[in-house]
Amino acid sequence: MLASHTVMTVKRKIVTKDRVKKMPKTNIVYLVIDNRTRFELGYIFNVLQSGQLADDSRWPREILPGSKEIIQLCEKDGTLNVSGCSGFVNYSLDDELLTIAFENPSIGKNKLTANKSRAGQGGVDVWETMDDYGYQDHLVKFHSRENSFLITTNCTGSSQNQATVVIEQIQQTIDRNSWRAAQSTVSDWLRKRLPAFSCTRAQHE
Repeated sequence: MLASHTVMTVKRKIVTKDRVKKMPKTNIVYLVIDNRTRFELGYIFNVLQSGQLADDSRWPREILPGSKEIIQLCEKDGTLNVSGCSGFVNYSLDDELLTIAFENPSIGKNKLTANKSRAGQGGVDVWETMDDYGYQDHLVKFHSRENSFLITTNCTGSSQNQATVVIEQIQQTIDRNSWRAAQSTVSDWLRKRLPAFSCTRAQHE
């Protein structure tokens, strides 16, 4: 009799655990990272202040040039949906740290941003200053040593936050020596032509 009671108790616990795992999620972030650059994004680490990855989701170890990845996050299993989902992930972009921060709280506005984290911050500074930006496109210029990028973020205001991050390369940065050489060339060109321009103008007057 005792053995039979023990088996029933164990079965009851297993059923309860399965129910917790399969509870429907109410705060979901669909994080879309669209890499339109010629550089690979390399995963570094993530920090979740609240929430978790969905059962079938993962952080991509790399996001190849011209590719798009979708990561799904939600509130933790077994919680009463008090804290929702909030955190950030760090990827390397052209040897710089790119932080993508997101939030879908149970109370309050959804938020999303992406930017370069300051030295020693590890992404916390970007997470602390993110906003909803009126649920409109928010543009950030991101500079590496030799290149510049435009990052466009946009999130939606429902319990299912469609958080989209588009990364585009806008130009290659000219190094200082090349810039000085270009300035010198332009200055020489102007010095040679300004006197002739002044004489021509005087004759017409």
